[in-house]
Amino acid sequence: MTPTGTAAANKELLRGYLEGFWNQGDPAVVERCVAENAFFHDFADSPQPLPQGLAGVKEAYRRFRVGAPNFVMIVDDMIAEGDRVAARFTIRGDHTGEFQGIPPTYRPIDFTGTTVARIVDGKIVEGWQNTDVMKLMQQLGVIPSGSALPRPLKWWIALRGKRQKRRRGL
Repeated sequence: MTPTGTAAANKELLRGYLEGFWNQGDPAVVERCVAENAFFHDFADSPQPLPQGLAGVKEAYRRFRVGAPNFVMIVDDMIAEGDRVAARFTIRGDHTGEFQGIPPTYRPIDFTGTTVARIVDGKIVEGWQNTDVMKLMQQLGVIPSGSALPRPLKWWIALRGKRQKRRRGL
């Protein structure tokens, strides 16, 4: 076993939390890995805000499992330094239940994200998460994909890219 507080121990804790709780739904894992009063920066920005701490983590899990009961989180990469661990992940599953007010589409989902956790005394006390919500919403048919963007928007994106290249001398 790795000594607590080391980069390796912190990576082991975050991996155990992501795989044991988010993939297997084991409530004992979240209670062992997350501090009761942990603060998650993205919870307030959710379309339906979440409470902080353990209650918020459990509710986030419940909401996602309702929308995609078979989802799996694959940890693609982890980096640790000091009290922080960053993980890059992929989520795959099927949208078979309501998710953020979107009725089931029965479409597959496959998107990526990152999470950063600050770990103190063997528990996650703070977290930041970013997911590719645009890709998820495109897969659910809520937002058109790039090929279906309105013509003026495609024109603006192309023009912006050309301007940036000129500024860089390309």
